[in-house]
Amino acid sequence: MQIALTLILALLAIAALATAMRAIVIARAAAWMDMVAIGATDSCESAGYVGCSVVCTGVDNMQQIESLLDVEYDRYETIVVLDARAAGITFRAIVARYDLIRVDADPSDEFPSARIRSLFRSRTRSMRRLTLVDRAAASPYDDLDAGASVASYDYILPVGRDTYLMPNAIEKAVIAIASTPDTPIAALHSVSDDQCYVFNRETLIAQGGFSPHLLNGIRSGEVRRTFVPLIYRTSNTRRIKIVTRLTILILMATLLTIETVTLGTRLATASAAAVAMALANAAYARTALGRYNCFEKSILCYIDRMFSILGKRKFTIS
Repeated sequence: MQIALTLILALLAIAALATAMRAIVIARAAAWMDMVAIGATDSCESAGYVGCSVVCTGVDNMQQIESLLDVEYDRYETIVVLDARAAGITFRAIVARYDLIRVDADPSDEFPSARIRSLFRSRTRSMRRLTLVDRAAASPYDDLDAGASVASYDYILPVGRDTYLMPNAIEKAVIAIASTPDTPIAALHSVSDDQCYVFNRETLIAQGGFSPHLLNGIRSGEVRRTFVPLIYRTSNTRRIKIVTRLTILILMATLLTIETVTLGTRLATASAAAVAMALANAAYARTALGRYNCFEKSILCYIDRMFSILGKRKFTIS
């Protein structure tokens, strides 16, 4: 019993140390965000050579498109993939709002499932960075392939419904990618949201396009990680808060009760302290990295990352 108690206490100490190290990294990320916000992107000479295409699937409101277009970085574009027959009203509203006209479509044949019907771009110079793709509704992954097949840039950021960019998100992603220009990366992962990735186009082609198993074909060493948040979501926030708080309350009550009865109060106190550090870390991440990253979402990311160690990672898009 004493050996088991010592082992558990050691594991809790390691968890507490990891939490403290994560807090340090978050503090550095917050300081770096402030540096980018005041125009420090000029300090990275190769940043201006990196281009990013945001590819949207499931977009059904104009506000989201307006937000995605509100980016000052030059080498950037937004590609919206929509079925003109299934979502005719929304499709026509986008065409009218941005003065889009049909243009010749020349999609890359490197994405087999792309199959687009038509392509629309704006006649208004200020809206040239918007591309509208018409294709038959299928899976979100096929939509992303269609968008990637007409993308102009080497890095693809996939987004789903009700997903918005954080302030200066593209500039932050570009600097993170360009920070080591001699070492190409397969993807940039923003760990503040477990499903936020910026993929290298060549990686997507090598993996056969977007799919739930996309991440399984990418080696961990080829993924660059950043604690800087790039996106936030506006859907299901109330449900996330309720479910997460109830889950934490039930799990903690059960764990502490079992530990107190079987192993004594010392272990229960240590466990409570470790969990409190994790909760405080999540709250700090929300405060330091932006108001859009809610406390509950940070906790869910921690839990998901812990369980991902036990199995293969799955890429999902809403």
